[in-house]
Formats: sequence, C-alpha cells, structure tokens
Amino acid sequence: MQRYYIMDTLGDSDIAQLYNLEKRQLMKDRMEACDQSVRVMRQYMETELIDNFRKVCENCMYKAMNDLKKKYYGEDEDNHTWIGIDPSGISMEDLWKKSKELEGRYCFTQPDNLAYCVEQNTENGVRPHIHMMIRGVINQRPAYIAKRLAEYYSCAPNFIHVKHLRRKQLFAEHKNYIQGIKKEDKMSLVKLDRLDRETLGIPHFKLFS
Repeated sequence: MQRYYIMDTLGDSDIAQLYNLEKRQLMKDRMEACDQSVRVMRQYMETELIDNFRKVCENCMYKAMNDLKKKYYGEDEDNHTWIGIDPSGISMEDLWKKSKELEGRYCFTQPDNLAYCVEQNTENGVRPHIHMMIRGVINQRPAYIAKRLAEYYSCAPNFIHVKHLRRKQLFAEHKNYIQGIKKEDKMSLVKLDRLDRETLGIPHFKLFS
C-alpha cells in the first residue's frame, strides 16, 4: 500500500527525490556494514574469502536497490517513457536507419528496453515521424531526453515530445500502437504505412528484446 500511496499523492520530482534520498542512505548503510565486517574478518580469514564476502555484499546491495526502485516506481511494465519524434526533411527510410543507429547511443536507449516504429501517413498528409517507448524507470528528465534526441535527429527540441508514465494500461496501449494495433478510424493510415514500409524494405516496428 505504501508504494501506491506515494505514487498517487506525489509528483514525479517528489518521488524521484524521495527515492534518491533513500537510495543514498541504503548504499551508505550497506557499505559501512560491509566494511565493519571486513575489518573483523581480516583477523581470522584469508583474502580470497574476504573478497568473496565483498561480492556477496555487493549483490545483496544491488538486490536491495532494485527492491527500493520497485517500492517507488513499481515493476518495469508499470513504467515507460513515451516519445514522439517529428523531424522535418528526412525520408521514412532514412528515419528508420537513424533510429536503428540510436540504439545504445545513450544510457536511456539501450536496445533491450527500446521499442519504436516509423510512420508517415497522417490525416494532414505525408510526414515521416517516430513513435518510441522506453521500458522501465528513466532517471533523466523529459527536457534532457528531448534535448539529446533533438541534437541527434537535427531538429528543434519542440519537435520532440517526451512523457514519463506510470500506468500498466498505457504501457500495453502504447506497445500495441507501435505494432499498428490502433482504433478503427486509424487503420486506413496504418495500412498505408505498412505498404510504404514494405515498398522500402524496412521493418514495421522494433520491439523490446
């Protein structure tokens, strides 16, 4: 109940601040406890055994940090970042190639947690653009992500829309959207995009690994 109370009553920046405070305290307490134990162990144990003990302490600390993240943010699929990228003067094919090269370029674009598709048919005509989602908790602020992506795609930051979300339902909806599973009134555009991608020989979408 505590996690849902935090999520429902605090803003994103407040949650991040509380999480970082508790994370720093957890790391400090775990490291001090480990160092204290090692000082005692040095009197009775070999170096190899002490090194193994330190590795166990590190693994336990990482598990505790992961549990702490879930306390504030939930599971990975409770969280994602939804991004719209709308550069100008670039073809659908080149936009796909550039997006493939984006994988792993930044800490928030690791391939395992990155999904996207390239589209170009809209109600207002042909306009190549990208729908992208990043699975899990992203520590970078939306403005920072927009700035980095704007530099990468050579467009103004206001053509990049970034939103951190913490709703499992939206995660499923956005994952479907990337795969072309949309409302009925959008399906005629989906079919045109599929035809264009097949003509260009590019995949329809890239999903999480």
